[in-house]
Amino acid sequence: SVPFPNLMMPVLLESADARTIVQKAEAGNGHLLLLTQRDPEQEKPRNGDFYTVGVITRVLKVLQLPDGNASVMVQGRARARIERFVRQQPHLVAKVVEVLDVPTPGKRTMAAYRRLRDSLQRIAQLNEQLGDDFATAVLNIETPAQLADFTGAYFLKDTAERQAILETNEVGPRVEKALGSVLAELELAELGKRIEGEIRQ
Repeated sequence: SVPFPNLMMPVLLESADARTIVQKAEAGNGHLLLLTQRDPEQEKPRNGDFYTVGVITRVLKVLQLPDGNASVMVQGRARARIERFVRQQPHLVAKVVEVLDVPTPGKRTMAAYRRLRDSLQRIAQLNEQLGDDFATAVLNIETPAQLADFTGAYFLKDTAERQAILETNEVGPRVEKALGSVLAELELAELGKRIEGEIRQ
């Protein structure tokens, strides 16, 4: 899963190393950098096995699970880019720089934002699995940057598409990337609805 700023997310701590890293973060300033692995099947990734842009998060709570594992609830704070890894063992430690949003003022960005919002609401109408909560959340996101991030976090499934949105700090192009993916899904949803109607006739 690809993390995003301003959103809360659970992270499963499947290894002793992961639990130790979280414990050290809690004992320090409470912050962790979340990065996405290029190959999620790799059990012991090294520095070159991660995307270089991730999210600085704050540890909120560690939860013990019935199966003996644990998960940690974190909240995304800001995009960050790896400058270099400074340590490999016992855990990866990196020097990072915060990646700030670059506003893109103008009518084009606002038009793309409105089209993205309307398209997501239309998909929610066509796909009952998304539910009313999804449509309500979309309706109440008031900035283009946050709506693009919401789309990446909660709607898109492809890791490469999600990561592309995360790595785009210019707001206008970020919204347009999200819109492009959503319009493709909307076209499929509309087609599926038409086919269903024809079959029922």
